[in-house]
Amino acid sequence: MLTGTGAGAAPHAKRLDGRTLGVLDSFLVSDAGFAGGVFVG
Repeated sequence: MLTGTGAGAAPHAKRLDGRTLGVLDSFLVSDAGFAGGVFVG
């Protein structure tokens, strides 16, 4: 499962284990100064 922040936040995404919801990976998908969030589709 992949989640992302909404508008107004840094472009941060997390990859989660679908069974336990434990975080597998966490990363910025663009420049940290960008505050448009992330669209996961």
